[in-house]
Amino acid sequence: MKARPRRVDFLNQSTDLQVLILGRLGFSTDFIMRRTGLSAGQVMYRLGKGQTRRLDYRDGKSREAETVLDAVQKSVEHGLKTELNGEKGRHDA
Repeated sequence: MKARPRRVDFLNQSTDLQVLILGRLGFSTDFIMRRTGLSAGQVMYRLGKGQTRRLDYRDGKSREAETVLDAVQKSVEHGLKTELNGEKGRHDA
């Protein structure tokens, strides 16, 4: 006999909250499934219940997108410049 499904509880169930966090950071259903152990249906249900639209993150319209951009932009810029300088050196050789 199958276990009875539990109620979604974002405040008291860390897995449910994790789905919202990962969804708001734009991660795919597949990634969220691997991270949480939930099925695709369970992930999509929780995202809908939490009114989480990954597209808002991807379009840069969410508070989370702005926070991530502010936090990592300088680091990514530095890494890209280092990488591009390395490629320049290889092409000159």
